[in-house]
Amino acid sequence: MSLAFITGTPVQIHKDLAIAVPGGIGYAVRVNDRDREYLLDHPGQPHRVYLHEKCAEGEPVKLYGFLEVQDLVAFRGIISIKGVGPEIAMRILSQYDGLNAMLLGAGKVSARHSGGLS
Repeated sequence: MSLAFITGTPVQIHKDLAIAVPGGIGYAVRVNDRDREYLLDHPGQPHRVYLHEKCAEGEPVKLYGFLEVQDLVAFRGIISIKGVGPEIAMRILSQYDGLNAMLLGAGKVSARHSGGLS
């Protein structure tokens, strides 16, 4: 089973975001700086957060959350680039929205293949 999104009201906002959902379950979800600022500016309101799960053997499941589905799509595209993991992708998405992040990533990959970057 894979989680696609959760809807709830943030109960704690810091490096991780805990969201209360029906049934009283709280999820620790990592969010980028842009989304965190938005949530801090809109306290007490319910939000839908689109999720990416990272499961690695011997480690706890990590959830990465995005307020916009295009940011989730961009995140998945960015982490598909060799040598780029979730933490770097989250830093990129802290500065750029999903579309611009994908264009930035595509430009770097194209430049690498054409010999423009090492």
